[in-house]
Amino acid sequence: MKLLKLDTFSSDPKIKGVVRIYFSFLILRSFSTSLIAPIAVLFFLYRKLDILQIAVIQLIYMISIFLGEIPTGAFADILGRRVSIALSLCCSFIYFIIHVPQLNPKIFFPAEILSGLAFVFLSGALSAWLVDNLKYHGYKGKLEEVFSRAKIIDSTTRMIGVLVGSYIGSYNLSYPWLVGSIGIFLTLWLIIPRMEELYFTKKKLGVKEGIENIVKTSKVSINYGIKHRKVFLLFIASMLLFFFCWAPNMYWQPRFLSLLGGEKIWVMGYVNVCMYLAIIGGAQLSVFLVKKFKSRFLILIFTVLITSFGIIIAAYSANFFIALFFFLFYEIGLGVRDPVYMSLLHENIPSKERATIISFGSVLNSAGGGIGILILGLIAKNFSISRSWFIAALVLMLSIIPYTILYKEEVPNAKDFKNICL
Repeated sequence: MKLLKLDTFSSDPKIKGVVRIYFSFLILRSFSTSLIAPIAVLFFLYRKLDILQIAVIQLIYMISIFLGEIPTGAFADILGRRVSIALSLCCSFIYFIIHVPQLNPKIFFPAEILSGLAFVFLSGALSAWLVDNLKYHGYKGKLEEVFSRAKIIDSTTRMIGVLVGSYIGSYNLSYPWLVGSIGIFLTLWLIIPRMEELYFTKKKLGVKEGIENIVKTSKVSINYGIKHRKVFLLFIASMLLFFFCWAPNMYWQPRFLSLLGGEKIWVMGYVNVCMYLAIIGGAQLSVFLVKKFKSRFLILIFTVLITSFGIIIAAYSANFFIALFFFLFYEIGLGVRDPVYMSLLHENIPSKERATIISFGSVLNSAGGGIGILILGLIAKNFSISRSWFIAALVLMLSIIPYTILYKEEVPNAKDFKNICL
C-alpha cells in the first residue's frame, strides 16, 4: 500500500525501521481503542448509568489527565519512553477488561482513572520516542511528512475500528471491549519489544533519587514551556482549541439526530466515517500547504478560520446535509493543523525534557477542555447546542492572535498577509 510505503521518508533501513514500528503501533492501538467509540455511551446507559453519571465519568478522566500529565512526562524522560508506552498499554488493557464481565457499575468510576493514566503515559512519550529516534539515526526530512502520514494512518484505522465496533456491538455491547483488550495485548506483546531506545541512557536511580529527578525535570520543563515564547504561544493557541473542541465533539450526535427528526441512529456511524475521511483529507492537504506557504503559522491561521466558519454554519443550518458539509470543515481543519503544530512544537523543544514539555502542553489542553466542558455544557443546556457551537467558534478565533504574533516574529518585514505564498 502506498500509505505504508517508507521509501518516501528515507532510504536508510534504520530510519525506515523506526517509522515502520511507529506506524505499526498506531495501527494496532488505534484500531483496538476505536472499537468502543460508537458504543461507549450506549454501553454505560445499558449498564443503568444516567447522563449525569456518564458526565462524572468523563470528569474523572479529565482530572486524571490533568494531575498525571507532567509527572508521567518526566517519568518518560528519566526512565525511558518505551517503559512509559508499555505502562500506558497495561492501563488500557486492564481498563478494557473491567468492562467485559457484568460487574457492579460503580467500578466504572475508579476504572476511568486507568483510562486517564493510559492517556498520560502515552502522551508525549510516543512522539518523543519517534522524533528522538529519527534524530539519532540522522533523519534530515521534514517531520510534517511523518506526522501527516501518521495522522492519515491513525484516522483510517480508527474509521475501520468504528465500523467494526458498531457491527460487533450490535450483538453484545461488551464485545467491542473484549476485542479491544485483545488488540491492546497484541500491541504490548508484538510492538513494545521492538521499540529500541539507542539514544537513551537509563540512569540507575533509587526510589528517592527517581522521585527527586521527576520533580526536577517537571520544574525545568514547566519553566521552559512558560519562558520560551514560541512554545508558550503555541500552547495557548492549543488550549483555546481544546476549549472549543468539546462543543462539537460532545454534541454532534444530538445535533444531527435532531435534523433527522430524532430517528435513523444508524446514520451516525456513517457520519463518523465522513469525519475520519475529512481528517485524512486535511492531513494530506497539510503537506501541500507546507510547500505552498512561506510560514507554517499562516497555515495554522487558515485552519482556525475554516474551522470556525464551518462550525458556525453547521450550528445554524436547518438542513442535515448542509450542516454535515460545513461540520466537516472542522475535521479538515484538525487534519491540517495537527501535523503542522506537532512539527513546530518538536522543533522548538530540547530532547532531554521533550516528553515532559509536551505533557505540560497537554495539561494546559486538559484545563482548556475542562473549562470548555463546564461553560459550553451550561450554554447547551440552558440555551441550545447551536449557541454553544457559536460561542466555541468565537473563542477559537482568539487563537489567531498568538499565531499572528509568531508569524510576524518569523517574518519581521510582514506588514500584512500579502505575498504569503512561495
